[in-house]
This record gives sequence, structure tokens and C-alpha cells, in this order.
Amino acid sequence: MKATIGLPQGLIPGTLSKFDPSLGQLLFSTEIDGQFDAVGKGIAIDPSGNVTLVGTTVDQAFPATTNPLSGQPTALKIQKAFVQKLDPSGTPIYGTFFGGTQAATGGLLPEGEHDFGVAVTVDNSGNAYVAGYTSATDFPTTAGAARRSLGMGCTYPAFTVNTGFIGTIGSYYFDDSFVVKLSPDGRTALYSTLVGGACYDHPASIAVDASGDVYLTGETDSEDYPLAAAVEPGPSYRQFASFLSG
Repeated sequence: MKATIGLPQGLIPGTLSKFDPSLGQLLFSTEIDGQFDAVGKGIAIDPSGNVTLVGTTVDQAFPATTNPLSGQPTALKIQKAFVQKLDPSGTPIYGTFFGGTQAATGGLLPEGEHDFGVAVTVDNSGNAYVAGYTSATDFPTTAGAARRSLGMGCTYPAFTVNTGFIGTIGSYYFDDSFVVKLSPDGRTALYSTLVGGACYDHPASIAVDASGDVYLTGETDSEDYPLAAAVEPGPSYRQFASFLSG
């Protein structure tokens, strides 16, 4: 049986703790080197009791296995998504990064290139399904992906701030959600796709059913978010809406 939960906000970033069913005994506690994203992180447990973590790091020394998939941090403050898998005793099985290198440009305040890991689930075969968001125009996708290029060209800012001195400043975002399916050993991206429209698209959670169909949910302010059998239309200009894609 698999379980997928989000790490509580109260946990200290960079640690993993395992308790017995009564929560009365600490079975193991280990540090996870690297800097987690303050809001985007997830944990999943496969049928064998292995633990898969997803998050974001700027640490070039993060413990990755040989030949990580892509996107290892190359400079301070360059955020990259990571996935790390540990066995039931807390011993690392693999660690890997993924992401792009080229940032989308446009707007008054370009956001820079980043790749954030947000959520993860696993199937009964031990494959990991990772959700996150990216601003990279060269984010690695696989043949046959639903979307292979970053949605760009948003004509309105996602957020604005009235400075009172130099007027209103807008922050433009061209982030797309991504979904990556990793093999049980973490060395192969079985598929990788982008999901989103021209503007701000951020996932919050991911799930996979017994048939292998994947479900992604989050928020978007893209008027052109791709829809199929939609319950309602995409968000209006500068309005955020929840999405469910599968």
C-alpha cells in the first residue's frame, strides 16, 4: 500500500524522521543535506517501505548518485529540483537533480531560471511521479510529452506592488508545471512533460491511480491553460484559479 503526504510546515528543513505507529518511538532520524524550498516539498512511501523525498536545493554538494539526470546546481541561489530515495532504515538508495539552464525573459522583473520540486507519489512498482514548476526554456522533456516547450508570452503580471515612489511594479511569471516519472533506481526519466499556459502555473499535489493515470492539481492565472472536458473556463485576466489535469 502506498502513502503520499506533504511534509508539515513545522518540520525542520533538511531532516527526515521515522516513528513507530504510535508515534511514541523514534525509529530513525537523519539529515538530508541541501537546502529545501520553504514551501515546496513532499514525501511518499512505496510498498517496500522505501521513502522518496522531493524538494529544491541550491547546494552543489547535495548527495547525488553518479550521473544525475540533469540540472545540478551550478551557482549559489540557482534552485534545482531534487529527488532522494531512502530504504526503510534511512540509507540512501539514490539522489538526483533535474531542471534546465535557460531562463524565460520578459516583463520588468525577470524571475531567473529555477526548478522547484513540490510533490511526489509512487506506484506499486516503485516508480516515482514528481511534480514541480520551472521557468527554464530548455527543461528536459521526453518524446511524446503532452507539452515540450515552456509556455511564454504572458502579457500581464502575476503580481503587482505599488511602491508609492516609482509607481506600480509588476512581476511577470512564465512558470509551467512539470511531471516527471522516474524509474525505481532513479536513473531514467520514463517520461517528462510540461503542463500549463503562457503565464503562472504552479502545482500543489500529484496522484497516480491503479491504471497508471496521473492527476495533477494546483493554481494558474493562464487564460490559455489547456482544457479538456472542462467544468468551467480558464481564469480571466489576472485571476487565479485551481486546476485539475489528468
